[in-house]
Order: sequence, then C-alpha cells, then structure tokens
Amino acid sequence: MQFITLDPGKRKQVAVEWIRQMTAAIHSQDTNHLVTVGLLPWSRDWKHLSGFVPTQIAPEVDFISVHLYPDSKKPGEALEALRQCVAGQPVVVEETFPLSCGVKELEEFLRASREIACGWVGHYGGDSPEDLDALERDGKLSIAKSIYREWLRLFVRLGPEFVGVETLNR
Repeated sequence: MQFITLDPGKRKQVAVEWIRQMTAAIHSQDTNHLVTVGLLPWSRDWKHLSGFVPTQIAPEVDFISVHLYPDSKKPGEALEALRQCVAGQPVVVEETFPLSCGVKELEEFLRASREIACGWVGHYGGDSPEDLDALERDGKLSIAKSIYREWLRLFVRLGPEFVGVETLNR
C-alpha cells in the first residue's frame, strides 16, 4: 500500500495539504508546467484507498491522473474506477498495461474510456516493437516481452483513433 502518512492525527485533508505543499515547491521553480498526482485506482472493495479523493484534490491539480489496470476477474471495475475520477478537471489514464487482463480486454477498456479520459499513457521500457521482433527472430522473446510487444502494438494501433478525443469531462 502507498501512504503519504501513517498517522494523520486530527488532520482531515492530508492529501490536499500535501498537494498544496508540493505545488508550492514546484511553482517556486516553475510556474509554466501542469501539476498532477498519479492516483491509485478506486476499487469496489477498497474505494479510495490512497486517501486521494478526486473531488477533494481536483481544485489543487491541473488534471486528474490515475493508474488503472483492468482485471479480467472484475469486469467493468476499471471503467467504474475511471468514472470515480470525474471531478471537474480533465482525466488522464497515466498508467495502464495488460497486467491483470489480456490485450483484447485492455483494448475494450481503452475504447470505452474515451467518453471520460482525454489522455492515455502506458509503460515504455525502451524496447521498440521492432526490437522485440528481432528477439523473436533470434528465439529469445520471453512470454513477458511478448505481452509487452502486444501492448505496444495496441497502443500504436489505437493512437490515431484517440487523437482529438472529446470527452464528457471537459
């Protein structure tokens, strides 16, 4: 689990206070760049486990960014979690990957997320699809790298379709 404090004491708005402190530090050096915090996903079981509740932190950030990993065993939960992030600021899925689902399921989530999100970022470890193709030709492509290659191919293939997406959240 991730926490910014193990003992909030009597403080009710720890996340808001922390964001304000971090934003002040950033803006003391740079007033031009956008500020956000990568939120852990909401879940049916845990709700807003991290304590960073989108409706509370939205006034403090320039956009809401969230880590979402669709889970084959919990259909619809990732999209439900994304809806929990709508709070009057643009929403970006800034961390996703087929970690607990297949590439097809991730594609379905990404397509469905277009009604809410205005940006998507995935993991990139430095290997291009061509690099991974070369590993396959040499008989050195692991299962993990194969999954990663399919993720990259999906992201590249969907890219043109996602450019200029209009969302309900804007």
